[in-house]
Amino acid sequence: MTNIMHSIWSKTQIIMDHSYFFKAFDAIFSFIGRLFSESAAVKLITTPVDENKLKASISVRVILWFFSLLERWRRVCSIAYENSLFCFLMENLGVLARGSVIAKLFCKAMGIDYEPPKKSSWHALILLIPAAIAIIAAFALFPPLYAFMGVITVTGAAAAFSFPEAGVVAVAASAPFLPTMVLAAMLGYIAICFLVKLLIDFRYSPVIDITGLLVIFYSAISLFYGFTSLAPASSLKIALLSVLLMLSYLVAVTLINAKQKLDLCIFTFCSSAAATGVYGLYQKLSGKVDTTWVDKSLFSDVSLRIYSTFDNPNVYGTYLLLAIPICLVMAFAASKWFAKIYYFAISALLIYNLGYTYSRGCYLALGFGVLVFILFMNKRLVTLFFAGLPVILFMLPTSMINRMASILNMGQGDSSTTYRISIWQATLRILKDFWISGLGQGIEAYNVVYPRYGFSNVTAPHSHSLYLQIFAETGIFGFLVFIALILSFFKIQVPFFTKTRKLKSKMMSAAFMSAVAAFLVQGIFDYVFYNYRVMLIFFLFLGLANALVNIRLKGDFC
Repeated sequence: MTNIMHSIWSKTQIIMDHSYFFKAFDAIFSFIGRLFSESAAVKLITTPVDENKLKASISVRVILWFFSLLERWRRVCSIAYENSLFCFLMENLGVLARGSVIAKLFCKAMGIDYEPPKKSSWHALILLIPAAIAIIAAFALFPPLYAFMGVITVTGAAAAFSFPEAGVVAVAASAPFLPTMVLAAMLGYIAICFLVKLLIDFRYSPVIDITGLLVIFYSAISLFYGFTSLAPASSLKIALLSVLLMLSYLVAVTLINAKQKLDLCIFTFCSSAAATGVYGLYQKLSGKVDTTWVDKSLFSDVSLRIYSTFDNPNVYGTYLLLAIPICLVMAFAASKWFAKIYYFAISALLIYNLGYTYSRGCYLALGFGVLVFILFMNKRLVTLFFAGLPVILFMLPTSMINRMASILNMGQGDSSTTYRISIWQATLRILKDFWISGLGQGIEAYNVVYPRYGFSNVTAPHSHSLYLQIFAETGIFGFLVFIALILSFFKIQVPFFTKTRKLKSKMMSAAFMSAVAAFLVQGIFDYVFYNYRVMLIFFLFLGLANALVNIRLKGDFC
């Protein structure tokens, strides 16, 4: 089947190369490419990071000094830990988990390399007896639901201590479902477990790349503006929460350091997205949704908008922008046919869900993401992309086409579009006075001054734009650091994409970049970090993307 598809594509390429239509498009894009190739922005992104200059910077030297202090105590702490009862329990529990039949079957079905335990002992089997007694006692003393949650929590905490990377997988799986504060607590615990591992386990070492460095800078700026906020009581809490959520980048890029771990994280991320898709499908078929988000006066053919577990269709659409490209690429890159079918099914489900969020910004962002992916992988397909757009539009339901066309109805009663423009205008007026000092983190600080700058009939919890909101909250300094953070991500990914010769690595890198690009386009039209779970998922996503680069550069990715 693969050979047939390759043959068809080869013949299609020959036809495209000899077509005047495709030659004209190729000439246009080549001209545009030459215009931008010499620009400072493109050179900044495409030039590889100078590791020596990075390590010579004061900030990196301070961070390395901190970790060197931990390493000085590592030998003493490691010896103390290895001779403790706690070490005995953790090691044997790890043997039981990795040696189970479920782990073997799971890895085989999904094409993930299975790593059996390096040693086994009868001690591990004996531990099953007190564990079983504890579980039975929990169900006897407490209601079943509380007992079950307690067993899961204790098991997960033990697993995260033995293998902090298991905590990263757990966060990737539960991010769309658990409350924000629970996820923040999980990330804090994982970070603590990692620091402990640095003290007792020589297999663990810190990884600080340029994006991680800027995440630390941006976290420091968030804390600073939390203290100096116009509403400090609220802003400081939000700043601390934001820092915890941004930790997801650092723990992911550090702990996901092998192919098997990255495969498992990607599978978990896609499967979690599939679960949100199933719930979204249920909402569409049952009609059991909140219709607050439907403008009946303008869109009479839109009866509902699905939002799955995110309570807002635009927020759910933003999450799907990250998930869809990865699922689609995994459908092509997976080695097992079962895995290919699995990822294709998830992709179709998520695209269906995105359609029925009726989020116009997400429609545009997805199209932009697809275009970015095509430009990276094969610019010849750009012509097919534009040629295929009319066909795709013809196949879409009328309600979706009307929804997209309404973007241009700013003066014809589209309340959503005019509402956003009014808020953007008010936020720009705020920035004239607060572009240096910033307002502080969160909606309370924003709404301290918004009534004085906004229009009398328009209220807003935030600016409805990621960039305007960050600028308003953290001033010019926070805004520039955030932009630098985003550019640093592409500065890592683009040279890697051009350097690697493996198709799967190229496809994965292009998928990560196109997903982030789509997310950032949606950020123009909405404050995508207003939902803190989406903020967590975004930084976790960046961490997994750059973990791919680190793994491949070590020669551990096929």
